[in-house]
Amino acid sequence: NTIVSWVNTIVSWVNTIVSWVNTIVSWVNTMDSSAILIGSSAISIDSSPISIDYSAILIDSWVNAMDS
Repeated sequence: NTIVSWVNTIVSWVNTIVSWVNTIVSWVNTMDSSAILIGSSAISIDSSPISIDYSAILIDSWVNAMDS
């Protein structure tokens, strides 16, 4: 019985620690995801000129194909 109650206290401790870790992890995740959102918006801004360049290259190659 003492061993069982002991194990129970340890389990409850572990549960509280796990819940703490979960809250910390979720907090870090929200911080990370906001940083990721900021990062991805910056990446989309970066990639938009590239897509414009790429479409210009496609048009050029199409014109070249028509010429030849």
